[in-house]
Amino acid sequence: MTLNARQLEIARLIQRVKQLDVRDLAQRFQISPVTIRKDLDILQMRGVLMRTHGGALLAEDVDRTVQIDHRMDEMVDAKESIARAALDLIFDCESVALDAGSTTLALAQLLKQNEMRVVTNSLLIAQELSARESGSVILLGGTWRRESSCCLGPDTLQMLERMNIDIAFVGTSGISLEAGFSCQNSLEALVKTKILSRAQRTFILGDSSKYGRRAFSTFANLDEVDGLVTDEGLGAKALAELTGTGLHVVTARVGS
Repeated sequence: MTLNARQLEIARLIQRVKQLDVRDLAQRFQISPVTIRKDLDILQMRGVLMRTHGGALLAEDVDRTVQIDHRMDEMVDAKESIARAALDLIFDCESVALDAGSTTLALAQLLKQNEMRVVTNSLLIAQELSARESGSVILLGGTWRRESSCCLGPDTLQMLERMNIDIAFVGTSGISLEAGFSCQNSLEALVKTKILSRAQRTFILGDSSKYGRRAFSTFANLDEVDGLVTDEGLGAKALAELTGTGLHVVTARVGS
């Protein structure tokens, strides 16, 4: 669905002010609150904002959002090494959850010979695993988000609520001592948090370039996961800072 001129203006407005009120918007555009709520619902489906009681909050910083096809070309060697290290963490597991991301996609490419059940909200990961001779893929439904090639929203969260997963791997845009693990879109953050909450063992996959970054929306604190899988580019000082918090860090050697 193409956004109309009013919806585009609302999208630009929330980027500037971060929070909007239905009554103020209705007065600004001289239309009914009912119509404004419909506009906000559409923008939430597009991942632009999050609906709140009486208004909306900014869902992502679009200036910092990088589409997944571009992310797949960044830190390729590191992501492949992280994926191989993550594969070693999967043992005696019948189910694994992978959220949408370039590093989790690299891990999915290594699971082609694996018979376990894979739960994902990523179409790219589901397609990657669709040719397996055995094993199943559960593709979570929801509202389609083009930038990440994934499904988000209440339907995605509802499906996850009924699942019990052995191990989960979730990607991250930022790793920070203060802000924990974060991503650029709040709707994606909700799905990441829910995936982590439904798994017995939880790991974040994040290359070393993510350290020291604080993305728009935190989805987990450092003490809320079982570990971080990263690459050797992290450096001794950063590694000491992370492990000093009690976080278990698996460091993958690039090229190994």
